[in-house]
Amino acid sequence: MDEESAIQERKTGHVKKRALKNKALAISFDEKDLKDYVTGFHKRKKKRRKEANKQQEEALRRKRNEERIKVPTLFLKDSQFHA
Repeated sequence: MDEESAIQERKTGHVKKRALKNKALAISFDEKDLKDYVTGFHKRKKKRRKEANKQQEEALRRKRNEERIKVPTLFLKDSQFHA
């Protein structure tokens, strides 16, 4: 029966749900990769937090630099009006 469904699948291109349910799914892992994945959650989380913190500090630094540039120009404009 299984061969018939395979032949029919090739002819029509349609896969029956029953044929899909009966297929076995095989996944193989390299032991080292599996261990790195399972034990690496904390490391990856720390890395994400470190990157986010770095981006936040960079944004704060840019904002401070923009403020430094704006402040002297405000004083110059005020002094021109009063002079």
